[in-house]
Amino acid sequence: MDNNSENEYLKNRIIELEEEVKSHDSEKASNQDESIFRKILEHSTNAFYSHTTDQKLTYFSSQIFDILGYSASEVMIKWTDLISDSPMNDEGFRKTILAIEKGEVQDPYELELIHKLGRKVYVEVHEAPVVENGKTVAIVGALTDITERKIAGKKLIESEEKFRLLFEKSREPILIIDDYNFVECNNATLEMLDYSTSDELFNIHPSKLSPNYQPDGKLSFEKAQEMMDIAYSKGYHRFEWIHMNKYGIEIYMDVALTKIPYKGKNMLFTVWRNISKQKEYEKRIIESEKQYSTLFEQAADGILVGISGGEIVNANESILKLTGYKKKELIGKNISIFFTEEELDKKPLRYDLVNKGDMVIYERIITRKDGKLIPVEMNTKILHDGRIQALVRDLTKRNEAKLAIKKSEKKYRLLFENSQDGIFITDNKGIVDCNTQAIRIFGCNNKEELITRSSADFSPEIQPDGTRSAEKVKEYLISAHNGEKKIFEWLHSRLDGSTFYAEISLIPFVIDNKQYLQSIVRDITERKEIEQRIFDTIIETEEKERQRLASDIHDELGPLLASLKMYIESLNVTNDEKKQGYLKNKLQSLIKESVKNVREVSRALSPYLLNKYGLKSAIKSFIKNFGKRIKIEFETNLEDERFPINIETVYYRIIKELFNNTIKHAEAKNIIIRLNYIEKDLILIYEDDGKGINKDDLNTLEKKGIGLFNITNRIMSINGKYQFILENKKGFGFKLIKEIEKIKNK
Repeated sequence: MDNNSENEYLKNRIIELEEEVKSHDSEKASNQDESIFRKILEHSTNAFYSHTTDQKLTYFSSQIFDILGYSASEVMIKWTDLISDSPMNDEGFRKTILAIEKGEVQDPYELELIHKLGRKVYVEVHEAPVVENGKTVAIVGALTDITERKIAGKKLIESEEKFRLLFEKSREPILIIDDYNFVECNNATLEMLDYSTSDELFNIHPSKLSPNYQPDGKLSFEKAQEMMDIAYSKGYHRFEWIHMNKYGIEIYMDVALTKIPYKGKNMLFTVWRNISKQKEYEKRIIESEKQYSTLFEQAADGILVGISGGEIVNANESILKLTGYKKKELIGKNISIFFTEEELDKKPLRYDLVNKGDMVIYERIITRKDGKLIPVEMNTKILHDGRIQALVRDLTKRNEAKLAIKKSEKKYRLLFENSQDGIFITDNKGIVDCNTQAIRIFGCNNKEELITRSSADFSPEIQPDGTRSAEKVKEYLISAHNGEKKIFEWLHSRLDGSTFYAEISLIPFVIDNKQYLQSIVRDITERKEIEQRIFDTIIETEEKERQRLASDIHDELGPLLASLKMYIESLNVTNDEKKQGYLKNKLQSLIKESVKNVREVSRALSPYLLNKYGLKSAIKSFIKNFGKRIKIEFETNLEDERFPINIETVYYRIIKELFNNTIKHAEAKNIIIRLNYIEKDLILIYEDDGKGINKDDLNTLEKKGIGLFNITNRIMSINGKYQFILENKKGFGFKLIKEIEKIKNK
């Protein structure tokens, strides 16, 4: 009989005894019942007691010793001290009072007592009132020790609370499966699947959160059933699975199913672990292995893979081509197969690479299968799996290139030293090298005497244009170091203090990531003297032109003016109207002719419109006067802009010179003149559709033809840039550019 059944029996028996006490007067009957009651008490595991209505104990059975460690007599004396002050005891006291007051049996209650050893003891109390003549005269009761049950229940509650806390707070998704459906899940599951509440996952089969098929090709529903059956059968099953979140995004899972008793049933405790990143890494590793395999086979350099001791386990196609062996002839052989004994004696092979990432690079001579010797570079290192990889690169072409470079350097040095121009190589610290001509040009005795000095030592303080040499040099060097090639004229001084004009070319270049400048110095003293003679010739030519104009005035205007004087005198001495009319007509004709000649001479000397109104007006006037001879198209973006008069005069004279050449030699029908000012550049483009001129004839005319000679010298006088356009088409073209600032309108 268990405790609950026994307690129920005792409760009922107490009530029966109470009734028997009321209804039997016979002492015999009373003794018989008491005997039966005593036997029950002696064999019960419960402790029995009685107390008066004022709660004075009158009896306690001996079983109390097993419950509290005290004898019955001790308990009756210390009873109030053995009751703890726990609030749970208040309910029991209240029920005892109700039983006394109402004379009715109350529901059992729990009481917290204190054991002799000081620990807490929990008992379940069953009490019944003893009523005589309608009045309660005593209380009888039984105590059942429920300490173990109470502790077990408390532990069960704590265990359930811990389980629930772990379930909810776990960062891994946890679900409970009952009858092949999800019935519970934690917040981590909702977060992973992007659902809001667990209700959305309630009673859902795992396949509903999965794609139709798993990676092995099986239907998700069928495979899910199979996995759950294994877990139910074996108690545990772990496998990989693809689930989907709310938006259909696939997630790789590591799934663990554990059979547990839960809520009176066998359910599956399910733990998910997201392994999508791991799968991605695995995928990348596979792809990397494929790429490595592809690169291995397609690499231009030969690759050997071996193990410790030099045994070859793999070789790519390039190494086979390089050595002349077939792969089956190399696998299992030692790498020493590629080396002669003499080569191995010079440089023994190294197998002492012990750490991943260790690398040895060295040059060797390997022997092909046919006996040919090949220089190679071997780059040997340990792979992640412990194997040794040797990258073998054929150095034949590199060595040939080195030889070619040496030859090229020799040629460069030959040209460098034998150049008729002085050549300097400088870095940011100064001169690092120079050729023999540079030493000669600057009047030095040796290279050291030149390169130990700065460029300022070989320039006067002030250049002919008034600028300071040091400032100008700094400006040019900055431009050159910024990658701009510079060509300019410079007045240099020799070591003895004498000066000479030079044309300087600054050319930047880079060697081994370090920037250098090559400075080419060409002595142009003789050229400057020729230019001076040319300018003298121009002045002489202009003087002759003035004399010619004076002669024209004398020869053309002198007779006209003399005739005018004669006709005026004749007009004054005659009264004949007819004769006077004739003289007047003659005078008017002579005056017009004189004015015309004066204008032509004036235009030749200094165009009035050019001085007064600028290039646009002067050119339009010129076209108006001479455009009847040939069709002229004039395009310009100039309005009333003005430039220095010397610039305007040069442009105007060049246009006239080009026009005269076209009329005299080109047999053209059309001329196009474009004059535009764009970003501080005054640009003139002149074209005709005549018979044109080839390059050889142009070179001859530039040297000997007075027209083109005048054009090029006028351009030099303003430091302009020009180009003759000689394309494979009919006609002639010319382009002139001068960087110039506009000036205020006059």
